[in-house]
Amino acid sequence: MYDLDRNPPVLKSPGFEDRRGRGLLLVEALSENWGYTYPAPGTGKLVWARLAVPSLARLELPALAVSA
Repeated sequence: MYDLDRNPPVLKSPGFEDRRGRGLLLVEALSENWGYTYPAPGTGKLVWARLAVPSLARLELPALAVSA
């Protein structure tokens, strides 16, 4: 995510009816790790996240029907 605000991102606990403040909460819940960086002087910040990728060895794949 990118925005023009230079302030560090803050993880919040939004109220039920709040219309904003859930983005970073979702990033925290779905990622292994996250952080932010400033791409260039005088610009905003870039929030990055590292997502887990399941191993193919652990996935149960459905059997494929083969027709003759």
